[in-house]
Amino acid sequence: MRAGKPQAAAAASAENAEGELADEDPMGTPAVRKFKQGTEITYGYQILNAHTDAAKKADLEVQTRLFRDGEQVYAGKASPLLVQERPDTKHLVGGGAMKLGRAITPGDYVLQVIVTDKLAKEKFKFAAQSIDFEIQSASPAM
Repeated sequence: MRAGKPQAAAAASAENAEGELADEDPMGTPAVRKFKQGTEITYGYQILNAHTDAAKKADLEVQTRLFRDGEQVYAGKASPLLVQERPDTKHLVGGGAMKLGRAITPGDYVLQVIVTDKLAKEKFKFAAQSIDFEIQSASPAM
């Protein structure tokens, strides 16, 4: 799973060398996983070996949760993962975005994505992946 700013947030600048992208805050990149309050983060994940029915369709549900200091501070509503017809349902990709509110407390957080495979046996029904990141205070307006 990866977290980061949307690609549209980084804009090419005429003052930069050709092909180089300008970023408002070099410490707020996906590589260091530090983001300012009010930032939108994007994340992606891969689902391997989803079970399918006789019509070769998967029945998956996704939920995101956000934790700070081991306590859940946000739980998204579990929703169906829309799987378009693909020749290979064993390698699916999903993702989403989350807006970090301006009032969110700075600190260390963990984003968890839980995928439920409704067609799988109980032992293989759930898969979860987590990634940690830091939220920093937004700079005061000048």
